[in-house]
Amino acid sequence: MTYGGVLREGVAMRYRVIQEHDRRDPIRLMCRALAVSPAGYYAGRSRPASARSIQTRRLHSVIRMIHQESWRASLGY
Repeated sequence: MTYGGVLREGVAMRYRVIQEHDRRDPIRLMCRALAVSPAGYYAGRSRPASARSIQTRRLHSVIRMIHQESWRASLGY
């Protein structure tokens, strides 16, 4: 089982990887491999998104849209 450098990422990214693979690999094994606690993983699943994370997601989508428009404009579309 390899997770492609996820240990260098933050805890939220590790939790996301566990959630993406939870049908394929045992959760406790993945938690141990990614150095997070199973209790923290389960608590994070039931916790609603914070205002900061919602704001960050919105900002990322605006940045993506501006980047795409800028790229298209530079190509003359």
